Amino acid sequence: MDPARERRILQVAVAGIAAFTGSLGATVVIAGSDVATWIFGVEYVEVENFAELDSALRFFGALFLGIAGIFAWSIPHIERAAPVFQIAAAAMVLGAVGRLISAAEHGWSNAPATVLIALEASLLLFALWQLRVQRHAEASSTVGRELDRRSTDGG
Repeated sequence: MDPARERRILQVAVAGIAAFTGSLGATVVIAGSDVATWIFGVEYVEVENFAELDSALRFFGALFLGIAGIFAWSIPHIERAAPVFQIAAAAMVLGAVGRLISAAEHGWSNAPATVLIALEASLLLFALWQLRVQRHAEASSTVGRELDRRSTDGG
């Protein structure tokens, strides 16, 4: 595939990830524990420390919103955003690992939670894809600099 086309496809995919992650994060920050009822069909009214649960959900929603901002920031210069992009992707993948540990200890949740695990874990593939796009960009800039050097050296 043409590197420029691959870069553009990655940018569009990352925009989708940023939009989804940001929308989910913003919804959780605004609605708190009500999101668990809407998405997962779970009522938390019987939880002893309900305020702590609601606070934790909103906190993690804010983290999702922040990570979405990082992904969105990386879009225009995706080929040069490796360190920040990789850290944000790693945070999401580690979140999936945490969910998998929870599933192993307490059993699988419902379908929406399983979809979130799959989406978060898939960011490992996006991180690898981003590195591929970065390598293509570095290779083409190296070739361009070599051609520039040859033209200025007369050879």
